[in-house]
Amino acid sequence: MGTLKMMGTIEEINVRYTIIRTFDKKRTIIPNSVLAKTPIKTHKIEPLIRWEILFTVPRHVQMTQIKQIMIDTINAHEKVFYKEYTNVWIENFDIRWLQIKSVFFANPKKKSPFMVARDLKPKIAENLKKYGINIPYPHITLTAEE
Repeated sequence: MGTLKMMGTIEEINVRYTIIRTFDKKRTIIPNSVLAKTPIKTHKIEPLIRWEILFTVPRHVQMTQIKQIMIDTINAHEKVFYKEYTNVWIENFDIRWLQIKSVFFANPKKKSPFMVARDLKPKIAENLKKYGINIPYPHITLTAEE
């Protein structure tokens, strides 16, 4: 039996190797000879599901502070499991805002990940506001000239 210990999403399988994207966004290439000897668990039949939350914050914020606030808030929820895998990163940005993606694990038998995310969004916004970080309202400024 193999001793490979990894969590992630299978991105590609071909004749020689399998590519797995870990939850911290690292791309790992595993020879199929190793993978064939390793027991694999899929999250579709497991009691845990990986879930994502997207959040928008102003561009001028300190990302390390945002990351810590979000991870602490998410991990404080009683239905979040494997807290060491909770992670946050910049998904998208423009000149006004950063779109932040966070991922966590939840047990769908206890409470659906969608419901956990619904509980977490206002808590994250409240905790960000404590530090003076307001969630920008998505808008576009139009100007007209004569």
